[in-house]
Amino acid sequence: MAKSQQTFNKLEREKNKAKKKRGKTKKNASSQRSKSSR
Repeated sequence: MAKSQQTFNKLEREKNKAKKKRGKTKKNASSQRSKSSR
């Protein structure tokens, strides 16, 4: 069960990543820049 939960979380993360990429690309880039600068 724990394994399936991990894989499920992985898929969800990837889905969210794709969503962010599609829209709000500018916002995502700005947030990434601030993270790397830290």
